[in-house]
This record gives sequence, C-alpha cells and structure tokens, in this order.
Amino acid sequence: MKRTGMILAVALLVGMSWTSTARAAGWFTCEVIAAGMAGTDVVIVRLTDLKNSRAFTNQWFLGVSPIAKEMLAVALTAIALGNPTKCRVDPDVDPRRLYKLYLKK
Repeated sequence: MKRTGMILAVALLVGMSWTSTARAAGWFTCEVIAAGMAGTDVVIVRLTDLKNSRAFTNQWFLGVSPIAKEMLAVALTAIALGNPTKCRVDPDVDPRRLYKLYLKK
C-alpha cells in the first residue's frame, strides 16, 4: 500500500513537470502550501516561489533523503506559523527535487 502511494505521488510530480519552463536550480524563498510523506524516506511538498521572479507557483517537489521526516516537520511548522521557508530546489528535473528546507522568520 505504501508503495502504491509513492508511485502515485511520483506519477503526479512527473505529470506536473511537463508544464515547467527552464530555470536554474538554486535557493528560493517559498510559501509551503501542503506537505506529506509518500514513503518511509520520501516527503512531498507543494511550494510557491515568493520572489518577484515567481519561478514556480503551486508546484509539488519530492524530497528523498535520510532527513525526509525533518523536512516534513519544517514544512508543517511553516504551514502552521504562516512563515516562509528557504528552499534548495531543482524545478527542472523530473520529478522536481527538494534538497534542503529551512524555516525563515
């Protein structure tokens, strides 16, 4: 059952990535829209870039990391407090990747 959920999450991310335009990977200040676990070490986070460039809006990112649960905790805290996050993401790979997630004040 967990595997099915992860497959569905990845399929959703792959489908959404076809609409992206070319951008450089890097650090972004983001609003966290939603977050959840898609597997034991897989977190999915929906982000919107808050800067003027709006490199992405309402996009899902996949974080596969030994610190996935910690990234989920940061994302849920950002949602609860309404604080932006500093995110290291690559919006141009398939699926979109989340590497780091920090809470901002």
